[in-house]
Amino acid sequence: MVCSEVYGILPCSEGVVGSIFLLLVYGFIILQGARWISEGSELLLKVIDPGLIGGLLLPIVGALPDTFIVAASGLGGSPSEAQDKVEIGLGALAGANVMLLTIVIGVSIIVGRCDLDSHGSAVDKRLTRGWDAKRTGVTVDGLIKEGAIFMVVSAMLLLVPQLPAYWGTRTQGEVTLAGMVLCFVILVAYVVWQTIAPALQKRRMRAARHKLLKLYAVRTAHRLGGGGNIDDESLRRIFRQFDRGGDGHLDGSELKALVTGMTFGATGLVTMEYDADFWLKNFSKDPESRAISEEDFVKGMKEWISQHRDIHKRSRSMHVLLRRVTRDSGHHTPSDPALVPGDSQHPESGPSAITQEQMSSHVAAREEIDRALQAASVVSDDDSSSSSSDSDDDEDRGPPVMPSKRRVVTWGAFLILAGCVVIGVASDPLVDALDSFSRASGVPQFFVSFVIAPLASNAQEAVSCFLIARRRRRSHITLALAQVYGAVTLNNSMALGVFLAIVHFRKLRWTFDSEVTVILAVCLGVGILGVRRTSYPLWVAYVLLSIYPLAIALTAILDYGAGWGKL
Repeated sequence: MVCSEVYGILPCSEGVVGSIFLLLVYGFIILQGARWISEGSELLLKVIDPGLIGGLLLPIVGALPDTFIVAASGLGGSPSEAQDKVEIGLGALAGANVMLLTIVIGVSIIVGRCDLDSHGSAVDKRLTRGWDAKRTGVTVDGLIKEGAIFMVVSAMLLLVPQLPAYWGTRTQGEVTLAGMVLCFVILVAYVVWQTIAPALQKRRMRAARHKLLKLYAVRTAHRLGGGGNIDDESLRRIFRQFDRGGDGHLDGSELKALVTGMTFGATGLVTMEYDADFWLKNFSKDPESRAISEEDFVKGMKEWISQHRDIHKRSRSMHVLLRRVTRDSGHHTPSDPALVPGDSQHPESGPSAITQEQMSSHVAAREEIDRALQAASVVSDDDSSSSSSDSDDDEDRGPPVMPSKRRVVTWGAFLILAGCVVIGVASDPLVDALDSFSRASGVPQFFVSFVIAPLASNAQEAVSCFLIARRRRRSHITLALAQVYGAVTLNNSMALGVFLAIVHFRKLRWTFDSEVTVILAVCLGVGILGVRRTSYPLWVAYVLLSIYPLAIALTAILDYGAGWGKL
């Protein structure tokens, strides 16, 4: 049989090598689309309140990659062809859920582990016991249990078509229709819960804000360090500019001036109390003292600078996005009053030069803080004019100015839409490539899609969780695990609902006993663990990681050993 070109123009292949190449190409396209969706969501979280948008739109668009692959597997061709290829969609759904619940959570525990105290709770930011499987681990907040419960309930939806199948009923018109309706009911219930109780959405929004403020702080340190050079003495000099009392500690108005002054480029954001708490938690050895010492400041800034360099090597995409949305704006101050309350308090930059030393004399009141920001701005301009004009370092000539809320929302929405279009277009040829590889290699379709499809559709989600977890704080590991539970819940409701709709309206047979059994076992096992525990020692990560290959092995045993395959 000669393969047919998707859309009449995209290439296809019947060989193993050609299929692998196409899998890499289409997988990369879907990965890029997922990245655009993630970046668009992050942009929206910087400027919108959690609630209707954060609770409704963002969870749904996050589940679109898997949903598109599921839909593409069963919409094309004749019913007999759809019956053959629909297993790819279920494999993608199963693989995504199992990968998220085992590999992603397991690795998140490993990279986010801290020492456990005598009560078994993780001590934030402290890791002195290395790889001790019992005395290191992570602790999450109690609110994570609600997400785990939703995930368990959503997994039970698989029983609607599967229970009759266990008793031999393979053609299930009304049953699959009922299952589809229940899936979308659970989907609506989940997004309503996210909307009316958006505690985790607020955390995501605050995490996105602090990520941006950290970026500005690092770049401000480069500018104030003199010629972009950063060493201990430069950091100490910056600290002393804000140490009004000269006692070697920053507290009260000094601390607020530090937070505001070090993030002067983010003129669209007003310093909040929790911003000071963020600096205290990251810098102070004793956050309860509400003060940062000079040594704490130097050590903390060096850690941030090191992290910034690592991130800069991986990608400059967020800075590019911010520059794009401010391009051709005609002015550099945000125009949205929701972003800049009292914008008239920020004077425009004047031509006169103001030295760094002048920053230290005005830190108590709002006007004094503004002068500190103005001084930093002029220093940044002077440093920028004396530095090289290398285009690769263009972003270091001064931090980008926060664009207006309207521009951020517009660009964020555009990225999400573009990501959806790209994934929608690439899903069908990806499914065909998976089918071709399965035929050419002799590996069953389910196992091919189980392993390969999630690498494209969920890689961005996995990397995001790892980066959040590596901060080694309870709030961050809670956010990482909640992100996983939310993704699985959406797969079990929206993606499964689409799958059941395809089975119902195309009148396909339900022949997925072993696959569904494995999905249920993993979802229920990990979900119950999330409901019953708030602390996870390192050995739990090892168990979770081992479940992934065991899930593949169990499916093969049920299919070929127990004879469940294609009953």
